[in-house]
Amino acid sequence: KMAKTKQLRHVIMAPYIEPVKAEGGLDKLTGKILEICRANNIGVTFALNRKLLGKALKKKSKISMVGIIDPSGPNEVYKRMVGVAESSRQTWQMYQHDRLYQDTKFLKEYVRSTAKPKSPPLSAKQIAKLNTSFVPSNFDQRRRRGGGGGGGEA
Repeated sequence: KMAKTKQLRHVIMAPYIEPVKAEGGLDKLTGKILEICRANNIGVTFALNRKLLGKALKKKSKISMVGIIDPSGPNEVYKRMVGVAESSRQTWQMYQHDRLYQDTKFLKEYVRSTAKPKSPPLSAKQIAKLNTSFVPSNFDQRRRRGGGGGGGEA
């Protein structure tokens, strides 16, 4: 509700949540919340796990997600958390980018799969068929007569 009304400033979410495929399960709920956060430009940080997130809030139960409405009390801690999350996100993206280009087996396979198969070279007849617009109209008559150059023998 808070995310829809844009009252949330940030969301902290456990990265590994067990999938629940049942109707109205945790998967769909967290997915909807993430979509709303993305649409309303609300920051999301993936941190800890469900057990540690509950422990950080001094709860005995496991907690999947926490919404921050007003970080004005621990503002410095909040700013540091957002900074660390952003720098970690950039590091992860750079790592993924580097990993993609360092994986030569992947690159070779990609090049092999996208390369066009080489066709055998064309014969003179095939070339002639392709370039019919460039063949002179009297080409066949010249060949039958034995040349067609000027000055013949008598």
